[in-house]
Amino acid sequence: MKKIVTLLVFVSAGCFGQFMDDMESYTDGQPISQDHWTDADCGGGAGCAIISTSHISRSGSMSGVIPDDGTTDAILNLGNKIFGTWAIQFSMYVPLTQEATWIIKGEVPVGTSTDVGFFYFNRDNNSPGMGSIEDVSGGPYSFSFPHDTWFSVHLLFDINAGMGAATWQVYINKEEVLPPGTDFANATGDRPTSLGGINFKSISTDNLYYLDDFCYNSEGLPQNCFLGVEEYHNHGFQLYPNPMDTKLFIANKNQLAIEQIELIDVQGRRVIVKTDEFEVIDVALLDSGVFFLRIKTEFGVITQKIVKK
Repeated sequence: MKKIVTLLVFVSAGCFGQFMDDMESYTDGQPISQDHWTDADCGGGAGCAIISTSHISRSGSMSGVIPDDGTTDAILNLGNKIFGTWAIQFSMYVPLTQEATWIIKGEVPVGTSTDVGFFYFNRDNNSPGMGSIEDVSGGPYSFSFPHDTWFSVHLLFDINAGMGAATWQVYINKEEVLPPGTDFANATGDRPTSLGGINFKSISTDNLYYLDDFCYNSEGLPQNCFLGVEEYHNHGFQLYPNPMDTKLFIANKNQLAIEQIELIDVQGRRVIVKTDEFEVIDVALLDSGVFFLRIKTEFGVITQKIVKK
């Protein structure tokens, strides 16, 4: 049986550290208001909190549902982070003829901090298989997703230089939507005070979706995350040297099937793309600086920061 594991890391920005949640530890049919799950000050309970369900699951027997009540206002608390590299991965299921909506909150409990990124899936139930991220720097951004099947969501946040220079990137169904280096700010350039949480909402009676297999960590995805194989706990890639000089070597310890490797600069430009011979990358001609190595595998996208001397 899968288990929920919480690794408590006490930092000044909040008490929530890393966690994994496969939704198996909750009671079927009951609201979830414990651990990292809370709500947008709507009192908890049905019609407010996410609900545990055995109706459908990505793995195991349970998931969480945002029901079609038009009122649910659940929040996944990410701990009001103001420094570091943070990554959240989870799976979604949106039935055909249904829509989904969620928002990145700048503060939990919800206060006056700026929200960044309104995620819409089949908005107003009139664009099946299409979604958008709105009120975000450089946006809106469009993407596609499948109905009636589970798909992955990856969000990666780089706050190492503080919230005033924070960036993020988004992958949905293994496809890049927001490139590395995208400012973590809304459409008018306002920034949140922290990485607060994710607000999973029901905004209408056509709003119904399921969530499962959450993983939140500070190591970069998908280390210690669910990747589509229940007992798979480490992506098994070793990158060296880092900082790199003329060559970057990639050891694929678990022999995952790699589809493509990209090296992306901080402006979001792809400076190297490889579709074969993944063991080594020639980086001799690159300028010094920070880059993001994006490895697209059979189980999802892995992104790690790399420094060039």
